[in-house]
Amino acid sequence: MDYDPFSAMDDHDHDAPFAPRQSRLDLVRRACLSLGIVLSAMVLVMWMVRTRPVAASKAPDTRPVPIAVMEVSPMPTMRGIRGFGTVRALESADVAARVDGVVVALGSGVREGMRVEKGAVLVELDGDDARRQLQAALQSLAALRAQTQGLDIEERALADSLRLADEELKLARGEVARVEAAFADGVALQRELDRAKSAVLAADRGLSMAREALEMVAPRRESLTAQGEAQSEAAERARLSVERSTIVAPISGILQSLPVEPGEIVAPGRMVARIVEPSRLEVPIALPASSRGALAVGQRAQMMDASGTIVEGLLTRLAPEDDPVARTLVAWAELPGGSGLVPGSFVEATVLAPDATPRTVVPRRSVRNDRLLLVEDGRVRWRPVRIAYAIRRSQPASGIDDVEWLALEEPLPHGTLVMLDAARRIAIGARVEPLRPGESAASVVEPKGPPGTVP
Repeated sequence: MDYDPFSAMDDHDHDAPFAPRQSRLDLVRRACLSLGIVLSAMVLVMWMVRTRPVAASKAPDTRPVPIAVMEVSPMPTMRGIRGFGTVRALESADVAARVDGVVVALGSGVREGMRVEKGAVLVELDGDDARRQLQAALQSLAALRAQTQGLDIEERALADSLRLADEELKLARGEVARVEAAFADGVALQRELDRAKSAVLAADRGLSMAREALEMVAPRRESLTAQGEAQSEAAERARLSVERSTIVAPISGILQSLPVEPGEIVAPGRMVARIVEPSRLEVPIALPASSRGALAVGQRAQMMDASGTIVEGLLTRLAPEDDPVARTLVAWAELPGGSGLVPGSFVEATVLAPDATPRTVVPRRSVRNDRLLLVEDGRVRWRPVRIAYAIRRSQPASGIDDVEWLALEEPLPHGTLVMLDAARRIAIGARVEPLRPGESAASVVEPKGPPGTVP
């Protein structure tokens, strides 16, 4: 029966999509084609695997690796105690006004940044009032001296009057004795006796008055003396005010500042100038309080400023107390003249204190993750270490240019070989050729024999 497509369409569900039917012969053809492609690919892969090039095997390189090392031994060390400080002049002066007044002039040729000598005039103040006070005090003092001289004359006169009154009293008493004797004999009258006694009383009264006047001289003299001393003090104060109206340099040095101008009113205590002598410098260094036991006067201290300039000084004194908040102590180091540092510059200081315990010192780059790489019997070994303190200065005896070093808590045995560069990647146990400072790698003979053999 022939295939009728139209009848097939009628029998087919009109809502389903149309799909033409394939014959069995087409399916067999396609299956054979796919199988042939797969078999061809497998044959091609097997051929490529069999015909691939084979790399020639190479004998492992057994030559030792050159490694830079240094030989260490326990030795006395200088501990570097680090601190910070600010350079200041050993001699400086903040010149302040001691009297009030108006600035009438500045010193001749005095300018900021110029050198001034001790006694040079810096500022002139108006001292007319002080001069008038001095003149008045001197005049009062002269008047008191004149009164004192007059009192001396009066004292001498009163002394003479007292002597005469005493003699007059003696004569009057003698006259009374004679009149009483005559009265007893009936020769003298009663009124004569009374007159003689009256004379005695008058002489006694005169003597008392003369003595009282003479005794008053001493209090008057003390009063004049006190007034004279007060006037002398006033005159001295006025003289000092006149003298202090001229402000002079108390030391020789460089004029740092002169913050006043003519016509300006200054009061006592106002700073009018600052003088710095930069030839002698010192640095108060703040150091850890825990290092007090290692510090002593006379130890060396290295100062480094922001530019990298290093200057060495000596410790001259130590503070007796620690700062309980910052836990620091202050040590003063004096610097030599012409050091290149200037007052006010911030420096990093390192005090060189001798360590009583011999230490092993290694470069900082030799320690990584708190361990050292050592060379023992031609092979690399590692060893954990503990750091006692850091040293920041060159070690010429080592033959290495490093400036960063570490002192170990526990010393290594004498002659231990330490790898200089702990960051270098090398297997633990690898064979190495240790190269000490100044040595070069020795020529290694190539191994003989067929590839893959070890000499």
